Amino acid sequence: MAEVIADMKEQSPPAAHPDDLEAVNEKKTVQRWSETVSTNYADLIFIICSLTTGLCDGVIYASFGCFISMQTGNTIFLGLGAAGIPDNKPYGWLKSLTSISGFFVGSFVFAKIMRYFGNRKRGTLTISFGVQAVMVLVAAAILQSDAIPHSLHDQPSSGPLFLELIPLAILAFQFGGQIAASRGMGFNELPTVVLTSVYFDIASDPGLTDSVTKNVKRNRRIGSVAAIAIGAIIAGWLCRSDAEMQSALWISGFIKKQHLKMAHIAFPKWAKTITASTGRTYSYVHIQPGKTTQPTLLFLHGFPSSSYDWRHQIEYFSDRDQGREYGILAPDLLGYGGTDKPSSPSEYRAKTMCLELVEIMDREGVERVHGVGHDMGSTVLSRLADYFPQRLASCTFLSVPYTRPGDPFDLQVVNAMTRQFLGFERFGYIEFFVRKESGRVVDEHIDSFFSLFYNSELWKENLAPIGAIENWLKADKRAPLPPFITEEEKATHCKILHGHYNHLVNWYRALVDNINIDDEVQAKLDAKLDMPVLVITEQPGELSIPGSEQMKLVAENITFEQVTTGGHWVQLEARDEVNAMLEKFFN
Repeated sequence: MAEVIADMKEQSPPAAHPDDLEAVNEKKTVQRWSETVSTNYADLIFIICSLTTGLCDGVIYASFGCFISMQTGNTIFLGLGAAGIPDNKPYGWLKSLTSISGFFVGSFVFAKIMRYFGNRKRGTLTISFGVQAVMVLVAAAILQSDAIPHSLHDQPSSGPLFLELIPLAILAFQFGGQIAASRGMGFNELPTVVLTSVYFDIASDPGLTDSVTKNVKRNRRIGSVAAIAIGAIIAGWLCRSDAEMQSALWISGFIKKQHLKMAHIAFPKWAKTITASTGRTYSYVHIQPGKTTQPTLLFLHGFPSSSYDWRHQIEYFSDRDQGREYGILAPDLLGYGGTDKPSSPSEYRAKTMCLELVEIMDREGVERVHGVGHDMGSTVLSRLADYFPQRLASCTFLSVPYTRPGDPFDLQVVNAMTRQFLGFERFGYIEFFVRKESGRVVDEHIDSFFSLFYNSELWKENLAPIGAIENWLKADKRAPLPPFITEEEKATHCKILHGHYNHLVNWYRALVDNINIDDEVQAKLDAKLDMPVLVITEQPGELSIPGSEQMKLVAENITFEQVTTGGHWVQLEARDEVNAMLEKFFN
């Protein structure tokens, strides 16, 4: 993902003229506050929020006999209060009603405002946590002053005793902001203020016994349960001690104050995000060129990858110690990494994605790039060259050649033809990917899937034929890692993509549905590449995708290179050869 790659490299931005420094810094500040925060590791923030729930609800219940975040309990207390139960708390229902009302209003206000300004904007989240922290600290200060009774036996029967409703309303209001932030970030499994549905989700999870690396949502739910329980235990001991209940609120306010910092430091320095005019958010790596005369390289990954699969190229071409001054743009394409993940295949239109890539270039002030695509990334690069040829200084296609616009794809016909000529279907795995349950099956057998997909030697028997990949996955077969990938790299890859495969296979569903044909026909795209073109392929094999003759028809200034390895993942398996070929071509 962009955050992982970005953490690999740090480089100094080019020197600015002194007169421009203030304007540049102001622009960077505005951009940073308007950036969209990635969800990677942000779940830890909301698990810690669950700790504050346990702390606050624990001391409030012990002292006031109601909750401020768990509104199911308050609703029961409100109902019992209608019958005058319990006898020793005649106004207990009023406390519960105050809490429910405060939480409802807080949820409404925070949700509306955050949705308006952008739920995942860095500035929006920072201000949200800031307001929450201030409200908790204000409530703590009120209780610290002893102006308001805070004993379970003190009832708001008249006069100033009703003042105790003030901190209840304040605290409940800010908890509405806490769940609004969690939902806005897309962590529906982390409500942070309630556990009933969380317990059910844990118990009914088909992957309940999966390893820690396989089931992130289960881990989050269990983390939330543990955090609330720990918070409640701490609250109990604080209530028994001389510290009293307000100490728990001071702690909670301090924790929320730290979230202001966490919103800024939770994500690596060179990873960026942008919300395009389409409303979709992209994460990407951007490294500025060391010299203004040096070009920027645009790396477009394929399936099932992310910007992380370009790690060797990014490290090589941004190595200032070796005199390489290239700029880098490496986005996580739609559905991958920290980028948005639409559920409908119709959202994966090539024209729209190309527009979004151009917006990333515009955001970084990059007029033209050397485009490099692999696998599905080569398809995106093909359309980028068709729709926006003026933005490309050159095109490089790895393993998969340029694809012509407007040509329909018939999976059954293609598989029938390859079965006739090869003796097996070349794209049988696509028939599995387009099925509704395919993403879930892959996620449930992520280690098995990785060992198959990154080992091209297994493809002829276990990937290409119809039904082969499903049999492999459901048997949970494993193969040794190929020599060009370490266990650590595999773990990083799986962490990036696990839980999202139902979105990733939408690329294949869109391909089979031919959703791009109308756009391409209406645009009257010309299958012609006027810029310099480089094609890098592996050693020929039965599964290689032919394209040299087709490429000669669409490009005049074309160079063909071939690495010495035979696998599909040339940028990984033959990294040194590929890097040398690219550098020679760019120069």
